[in-house]
Order: sequence, then C-alpha cells, then structure tokens
Amino acid sequence: MKRFLVFTGDEHYPNGGWDDFVGSFDTLAEAMDRLILKRADWGQIVDSQTGDIIKRTSYGSDGEV
Repeated sequence: MKRFLVFTGDEHYPNGGWDDFVGSFDTLAEAMDRLILKRADWGQIVDSQTGDIIKRTSYGSDGEV
C-alpha cells in the first residue's frame, strides 16, 4: 500500500470505512488529483505513515469545495 490513502463517499449513501476507499498513492499531489476527479460529496486523504487526515473536502450543492 502506498503512503496517501483516499476515501470518498456520498452524503446520503456512505459505505463506511474501507468501503469508501478509492485508492493509495505515492505522492500527495496524486492523491489530491484523484480526490478532485472523484467529485464525491465528501473526501479525505489519510497519511498511512502517521495516521493523520491530511485533507478533508465537502462539496456543496453547487459543486464547490
């Protein structure tokens, strides 16, 4: 597994935990690109080495972060 883990989901239909897992990436830039492309209601990037949430997103009804 790579360092940066991306999780996303829909506000009304979250799967929970690993079911919201999108993928793992070597760089934060790659993880950010995937998070942006996924365009889910919410998203998180987790650093697998520290366990910290690096980035959180939440899209409004207009699609803006």
